[in-house]
Order: sequence, then structure tokens, then C-alpha cells
Amino acid sequence: AFLGRHDRDHYVTGTASGYRIAESAAYIQQRVGNKQALVIPLQNFGNFPYTYDFILSESPNITVVGAWKKEEAQEITKQYPGTQTYLLLNHSDTEKPINATKTFWRPGGKSGITVLSL
Repeated sequence: AFLGRHDRDHYVTGTASGYRIAESAAYIQQRVGNKQALVIPLQNFGNFPYTYDFILSESPNITVVGAWKKEEAQEITKQYPGTQTYLLLNHSDTEKPINATKTFWRPGGKSGITVLSL
């Protein structure tokens, strides 16, 4: 069993795939505040949705639902009308979306996590 926030954060950031997940989750928590929000990580990299569900578990006002594609994410948002929604993408430097709200680059700047506000 995890002892607290530090243990949860270490689990996320202690893996090679964990770079910038904690920072992007904190960014979303800051933007959301006490409002209801939906976070949709695209399943394009390892255990991406599960990691966000895990690190945001202390935020009862944030619902995490993984999706395979952007089109599927758009369908999911219809189930949460009027809810602030964030889409998370893991991408290489050549795929960065133009309409990104914020990008968190991994060391070396070859890939990153982009947050889009829908």
C-alpha cells in the first residue's frame, strides 16, 4: 500500500515514461481548481491513461478517461456536457499540435506531453 503523495509521485516519475507526467498533472490541477473537469489521455504511449488516473486520484473533481484516438475523445466529451476538458498527447517533436495549451518537454526535447483544452 502507498503511504502518501510522495510514494505515488515517485511511482509515476520513477519510470522512464514518467518524465513530465507529474508536472502536466499539476498544471491541470491548477487550471481546474475546484471545478469539475475531464482529463482524456490518449492511449498512444504505454500506460498513459492509467498513470494519470493514478496521479490525479486525490482530485475527486477530476475524472480521467483514456481514449485511443482524438475522435474517440470527442465522443467521450459528449457524455460530460459543459465540463472543462483536457486532452493529453504524448508526441515526438515533429507531431506537436499547433493548438497546444501547454507542452512539457522531456530531457533532450525529442518528445513531450502536450495538454490541449477542449
